[in-house]
Amino acid sequence: MLVQYSAYLQFPGGGPASNYAVGIWLHASNRRALLFTDQTGSQSASNPLITDEDGLASFWAAPGNYEAIIGGERFHTPVDESFTDPTWPGLWIHVQESPSQIWTINHHFGIEPKVDVLVSDEVSQASVTHTDDETTVITFGSPTAGKAHLRR
Repeated sequence: MLVQYSAYLQFPGGGPASNYAVGIWLHASNRRALLFTDQTGSQSASNPLITDEDGLASFWAAPGNYEAIIGGERFHTPVDESFTDPTWPGLWIHVQESPSQIWTINHHFGIEPKVDVLVSDEVSQASVTHTDDETTVITFGSPTAGKAHLRR
């Protein structure tokens, strides 16, 4: 049985890996993984694969542990047979266009994510709390607009 994996990938500095060739390797190995374009495995996918303009990588593979190499850094990429739907993307980008002192983000990760807050495209400090495994609240001293990158 093949399982679909889809995730938004980023460079170690935080920018999306847009239109980037990403090698998918067997975990702790020097062997490239066998990737497919569909669940039947009738057509092989290229490896390295090319992400789209938003950094989305998507492929079908046998369940197991894989690694994606981006900008020289390895990222653990599990493909789990217990998932019946495509893997939820590992990155949620919240855009706060209108300034607000409190940003409430419903990300639906099911865990408390790592959060990077960007104001004017610069990393910024803010109070980050997780009201539950699906919701993150970011609080500023004054109304602020910007982005928050949440990662599994």
